[in-house]
Amino acid sequence: MIVRSNRHPAPWHTATYATSRPPPPPASSPPQPRPYRPSSERQAQQLPTEITAPAPQRKKKPSLLNSLFEGVIPEGPKDPARGLQASQQYATTGKVDPRYKPAARRWVLIIAWTPFVIYGGYELFQRRFFGKEAKVITAS
Repeated sequence: MIVRSNRHPAPWHTATYATSRPPPPPASSPPQPRPYRPSSERQAQQLPTEITAPAPQRKKKPSLLNSLFEGVIPEGPKDPARGLQASQQYATTGKVDPRYKPAARRWVLIIAWTPFVIYGGYELFQRRFFGKEAKVITAS
């Protein structure tokens, strides 16, 4: 059995329902449009006669992953055979090519810390906005 207090009435007591009546007319009529006036010669003279070049495009901001791995992986032609060879070497020997160690370290760091960051952010969000109390550890 659901018991509700008088302070918070049930939603169906405050709900409004649609009717088949048309909406009431507006309190005042809309403003009349202004009459058309041709532009004066002075305004026509101020218009530019030649088309200017478009503004230069802004440089795109690098993404977070691009900034993390900037300068770590050498730029150059991307050869799929080289990547396949490196992955086979890692699968057989268990050692990463020295060129890829910094990038591998960053990926492991991202993969390992992502669950902690998500859970910690969720807990802090609940404490800040929902008033959840932090657990208190008492010495026994």
